[in-house]
Amino acid sequence: MMRPLALLALLASCAPATPPVIGLLTDYGTQDSYVAELKGAIYAVAPDARVTDLTHQVPSFDIREGAYLLGRAARQFPPGTIFVAVVDPGVGTARRAIAISTAKGRFFVGPDNGLFTRILEDEAPCVVHELDERRYWRDPGASTTFHGRDIFGPVAAHLSRGVAIDSLGPRVDSPVKLTTTAAVRDGEATLGEITHVDVYGNCSTNIPASLVGEGTFDVAGRKFPRRATYAGVPEGHPVLVIDSDGRVELALNMGNLGAAAGWKAGTPVRLIPAK
Repeated sequence: MMRPLALLALLASCAPATPPVIGLLTDYGTQDSYVAELKGAIYAVAPDARVTDLTHQVPSFDIREGAYLLGRAARQFPPGTIFVAVVDPGVGTARRAIAISTAKGRFFVGPDNGLFTRILEDEAPCVVHELDERRYWRDPGASTTFHGRDIFGPVAAHLSRGVAIDSLGPRVDSPVKLTTTAAVRDGEATLGEITHVDVYGNCSTNIPASLVGEGTFDVAGRKFPRRATYAGVPEGHPVLVIDSDGRVELALNMGNLGAAAGWKAGTPVRLIPAK
């Protein structure tokens, strides 16, 4: 008779491996059927897929915001996770469709339009392949308007089932990256840019906490005192906090700074110590 521990070991060795998580990030919104169609295309290839939503509320066509949100969310997931990211104003044009394997063991599928800029930098070195092997698409005659459903979703599903990334198409040596402005000190001033405006209107920047001290800073004519929390200033007043990513965030306590200032991802900012 087989001993209990040996039996358990045998059963464990025969159990199917847990499929990797497939995370979705798009600018599709939730009003239409697009997210459901994308998920359906994944399940059609991999019925046991584990699909989760990062967000589908990336501002329409805003690749820069999508890159920021993908970079922040993806690093919270374990190695082996596969991400489908679609913010794709050039869908159907000559822009490439790609898959990426990173040094941290994660995979990304989507358009080669700069959306993966943060991933290529934060998880280097990366291996990139163009998706020209049509047998892994939903339909070899894919639409020119819905590559999320017809190409990216199915490719991610095939990856989740063990297809090797180098089977998807040829290597890409120079994937597209967004042009960004690094945060720097310029005399007393600190220069950077807005990287994201969240649902509250809080404005994240690329300026690390190490580049600013305590005190109050003048930014575009507004004075932002540095505080530990938003509530460190009266309601409606400007405040500078260090966000959960360790970078400078500009906000209005209980207000919408992004709307009030007209700022968005890519807007340059200049912090000057207030006199």
